[in-house]
Amino acid sequence: LLALARQEPDAPVEGSTAVDLAELAKSVAHAQGPSAAARGLSLAAQVPEPVLVDGEPEALRTMLDNLVENKGAIRADNGLVILTAGAASDLLAGAVNNSGIVEATGLSRQGGRIVLDGGTVTNDGTLDVSSATDKGGEVEITGQHITLNGNSRIDATGATGGGVVHVGGEWQGGGNTPQATTVTMNEGARIDASATQNGDGGEIVLGSDINQADSQTSVDGVLLAQGGAEGGNGGRIETSAANVDIGNAALLDTQAPAGRTGLWLLDPYNYTIDSTAA
Repeated sequence: LLALARQEPDAPVEGSTAVDLAELAKSVAHAQGPSAAARGLSLAAQVPEPVLVDGEPEALRTMLDNLVENKGAIRADNGLVILTAGAASDLLAGAVNNSGIVEATGLSRQGGRIVLDGGTVTNDGTLDVSSATDKGGEVEITGQHITLNGNSRIDATGATGGGVVHVGGEWQGGGNTPQATTVTMNEGARIDASATQNGDGGEIVLGSDINQADSQTSVDGVLLAQGGAEGGNGGRIETSAANVDIGNAALLDTQAPAGRTGLWLLDPYNYTIDSTAA
């Protein structure tokens, strides 16, 4: 795993070509251009501790401008890809935008893992942790405000079982993953954690912090966690927040042609299901 993170100004990044990290900490980190052939890739735009310059918090202002953006292709077969602009729990975390292709597919085993982590996270591209021979991998998207736009495709399918896709938190807010304030899945977006041959469907969570009165999860895309065509049960899907809105174009499916239908957990204080969708 290649990691670019803050070190002392004169210290090179271990195991890599020396990088001007002081400049990296103030600039946009781009994952563009040629595919990353390394097993894993981590691009981090981080800043030092806030320092007052003539009474102005320059470091804080710089941090607000942090951006990690992928418009090209990143590939790490069977591996790990991390795009981070600061921890989602940090109020000053930057933005992560993906409109390209990020792949951590399983060529000969279980799919890999992709993590998008920032303050505001937008996916309008492809995140692929599928496996043609084994189980699908894992996609984790954490941020205070997360948007899956119409071109968003998250593929965690697997021949012997679906993978795991967590957007905004883990199942019922468990674990240590920071929970989002808003999660928006627009029309056209698609998440598939189905088994493609013989196995159980996987797990999909679109969740915001249910303990925040203003948290909102809006779903207007397609969520699939189907069981395999040859055998296996359906998986489970959670859509949760204090306020949940299921739109006209929403489609959720945990059916299993050769097994038991899975679960859709709708866990809000207030929810709206459009009359057409109902």
